[in-house]
Amino acid sequence: MTQKDFDEKVSEALEKGTKRFTEELQEENFIITMKKINEIDKGDRKMPKRKSALGKFISVGSAAAVILVCISVTQPGQAALAKIKKYFEPEKQVEIQVEGDNEIIDSKLQQSEMGYIIYYDQERYKVVEEGDTDRIIMKETYEGIPEVYMEIYQDIDHTPEELAATLEAELKADFSKVNPAEYVTEPVEGLYIHAIDGGTKWDDEVVNYYLVDNTQGGTFIIKQKYFLEAGEGHGARFYNMLKEFEIVEESAE
Repeated sequence: MTQKDFDEKVSEALEKGTKRFTEELQEENFIITMKKINEIDKGDRKMPKRKSALGKFISVGSAAAVILVCISVTQPGQAALAKIKKYFEPEKQVEIQVEGDNEIIDSKLQQSEMGYIIYYDQERYKVVEEGDTDRIIMKETYEGIPEVYMEIYQDIDHTPEELAATLEAELKADFSKVNPAEYVTEPVEGLYIHAIDGGTKWDDEVVNYYLVDNTQGGTFIIKQKYFLEAGEGHGARFYNMLKEFEIVEESAE
């Protein structure tokens, strides 16, 4: 089996089996759960009705398939295990570039019932879940500073293309300059709309929309809001955090 074939099998198992991430999962729990899955596959014990931590993330069938592939090879297996384990990290360090300087950021996993995950800068921001919207906001706010946040929500009925025209029209009512939607591959793959009001004063409002296909006929709508002077700070941080955005398919019960 080639490395490419192996990676494709692992990716397929992950895509089909992904349920949701769990922030509390630690190294010991990961190893114990893997052993349990292997035992289930061998018929040594029955699966308990209560879901394990790993069960919240990968369905038993897909997880077992991944384990069987892993134990059948050596170096590729180790690489795949490392790939799988990264999805369980409740925290990780990410290197980003802000205002021309490289920074190592302590990032925390946000797992959403909407079917996505993202790692965010836990030193400067926090996540507020408001109904069907997750908003990443500054931990510290200051009087006189315009609102700064990145929020993520979902429209399950419309595609990115269908939503783009509506959002552009809404932005044109409030902003002096609105760029037409364009397709981008960074920091996410989807449609991007940029709007700015004025563009000459430090506190001129900036809004970015990223419209990402949710793979089920709908759209993840990601809205970034900050002000002109914060473009190289908060704007860059939001951009880098969004690189960690991933859609995770829910598996059947």
